Amino acid sequence: MKSKVVISVLAVIGLVALSATAAQAAGGNPFVIPSFFVCQGINGEDPGKTVGVQGSILLNNPLQARLGNGTLACVVAKLVDALGNPIPDPPAVLSNGLKCYNVSVSRKSTSTIGPPATRWDINDFLFPNNGLETDVPVSSFQYVCSPATFTNPH
Repeated sequence: MKSKVVISVLAVIGLVALSATAAQAAGGNPFVIPSFFVCQGINGEDPGKTVGVQGSILLNNPLQARLGNGTLACVVAKLVDALGNPIPDPPAVLSNGLKCYNVSVSRKSTSTIGPPATRWDINDFLFPNNGLETDVPVSSFQYVCSPATFTNPH
């Protein structure tokens, strides 16, 4: 279970890093991440692809990492505190990743918009012209993530 959480968090960090032009152009240098993210489980397709990792601040750089099915979808979100007051967006500082928190949601918790969607069409940019997936099942709300800076590995 612990390895699944680590893989999920690494997937989120990779997703954000790949989506930022600064990270692509500069080989993984820190960049401003001006938003919080919320993540839900998904049951996406297996792309049947292998990637290599270079320059991860977490010092995990496998040359041959076989991708499995999509398991986590994260989107930009505005957050509020328990009283409904807006939590300010993260400051415009250089970040090199995300720190994600497990969440639990009461069954009595209600949405202010309506019931959540259970399926989405998702277009990712890991493989251009090959990332569109339709009718992807979405499951539980799992994480809230904040930009973070990782330093001093021990």
